[in-house]
Amino acid sequence: MAKREKIQKMTKDEIPSSEPLGDVEQQDLATASATAQPDAEKRMVLTPEAKRLWDGNNLGIQTAGLYGPRESRPLGWHDLEDRSNFLDRPLTVEDIAELHSEDPSAPTDEVVCGFCQKTIGQPIVRTALVKNEVKREGDVVGDLVCDRDGNVVYRGQAVVVGRPMAVQPGHVGNCLFKLRDAREKTRQLADRRTVRDLLPSQAFDQAQARLEGVTATFAARKEQNSSFRDRIGFGGKGDGFNSPHRRATAGRQSRDPRERNIGNRG
Repeated sequence: MAKREKIQKMTKDEIPSSEPLGDVEQQDLATASATAQPDAEKRMVLTPEAKRLWDGNNLGIQTAGLYGPRESRPLGWHDLEDRSNFLDRPLTVEDIAELHSEDPSAPTDEVVCGFCQKTIGQPIVRTALVKNEVKREGDVVGDLVCDRDGNVVYRGQAVVVGRPMAVQPGHVGNCLFKLRDAREKTRQLADRRTVRDLLPSQAFDQAQARLEGVTATFAARKEQNSSFRDRIGFGGKGDGFNSPHRRATAGRQSRDPRERNIGNRG
């Protein structure tokens, strides 16, 4: 009853008006609708031409296990969304080629797989890495991962492996996985899952640069160790443990200690 009495006491001025909006109110409403429209609409990630490449799995762009890990795809839809947001426009065919394409640094003659020793007949590909999170200062989601010289970092079909170390190509899929798993090591993730600690799969030019860097590092360590051995006498120089005096002393000390008592026997 109290609620009904309150409604009956409402004055005429308190009743909401049903009159049409004025010119000012209509203009404000139109402006607000226009401003809200871009946020309400979903951004187009790919142009129609680029979408056809994606849907057609061009060069294995959506193939799981292309670079080895069986559950991993070269690119995910979230990579395309992040890249599109970074560029602030739909991705074109050229943008897709920047992300995933044939490796221009791969050998042009016959390439033999380093694992199965058979010829790699299909095109050799590479895939850029898209930043999906901010890991360090200066990172921007959707930007491409680059090295310290500003060159885009690519995954590819080349692995630096073997003794002596060499750049070895591999078929996409199982062969590349086996090459990357040559050490048969594991590592533990932050969530305590244990996974294979795979060698990087790289574009050919970047794999070659990696090989040169590793070779130079090994050579520098070998030279450092050799210099150290020379200083302490293991290198055959100086008055260290390998000097003639020490060799003679060591020879005398190696004799049977009973020889020292021969002249003292009564």
